[in-house]
Amino acid sequence: WTAAAVNGGWWCARRADAIAAESLPLRTSADEFYVPPLVLSVMATPRYPRQAIREAKEGRAVVCFIVEPSGAVRDPEVIEISDEIFRNSTVVALLRSSYRPWEGGAAPRPGCRSFVYELEAAF
Repeated sequence: WTAAAVNGGWWCARRADAIAAESLPLRTSADEFYVPPLVLSVMATPRYPRQAIREAKEGRAVVCFIVEPSGAVRDPEVIEISDEIFRNSTVVALLRSSYRPWEGGAAPRPGCRSFVYELEAAF
């Protein structure tokens, strides 16, 4: 996964060295360049860790992963996290999520998601 230094975010693409190791077929038509967006069909919400609530911790996690043509998520990799206390909840929620499947023998595609953990004040 690569970071975009210019805009401060993460690109959902594998590193150049990993891509260079593969031999990719040449693209011959404009249709082959179009990749439809990933569309969530089930978006699981992470549980706020109890320990984080006790310690009044808020945070953020960014996870990159692969989406299979069936819509299943695999190979999650936490690439940015404000506190390790949020890691398990983030990965569990991501693996419980799924995307709209696609057809046509297309290959798996990379994706990224950001999870924000915020406490709400009770008045």
